[in-house]
Amino acid sequence: MKVKITHTDDKTFNAEAANGSFVIDPSKVTPLEYFALGLISCSGVDIVSMAEKNKIALKSFSMEAEYVRNEDFPKKFNAAEFIYNVECDADDTTVRRWVMASVETYCSTMNSVRNCVDMSYTILLNGAKIADKVKIAKVGEEYLEEGMDGCCCGE
Repeated sequence: MKVKITHTDDKTFNAEAANGSFVIDPSKVTPLEYFALGLISCSGVDIVSMAEKNKIALKSFSMEAEYVRNEDFPKKFNAAEFIYNVECDADDTTVRRWVMASVETYCSTMNSVRNCVDMSYTILLNGAKIADKVKIAKVGEEYLEEGMDGCCCGE
């Protein structure tokens, strides 16, 4: 993957990627906010795709994140909680598996930082909390969420 930025004016840049371009204006959205949004949008795309693949219509989907950063430089992320808000006719187990598959396998952005940021997720399904601050394992750690038998594949 190749991406490029070109300084255009003041602190504004033109960003180019394989599939398009856009303007980065840190006075409106900072580069760190783009990065944080990239983490959740990657996983969001996964959830929407898995619902579509399972022929389950999403009535609505939103996702947010709460990040904890260093107070001193570098002000990197130390922790993140991802909150999935899903409205659909899927059961709890299916939606949990979608989230687990995204955060452990498919979401490249989350997996790029998974070993250096303490991450967890919460899932709201049709307004009911079905998972609360479940720790996302570091790569190489055994992952066991209560009631899921450590498997995201649904054998």
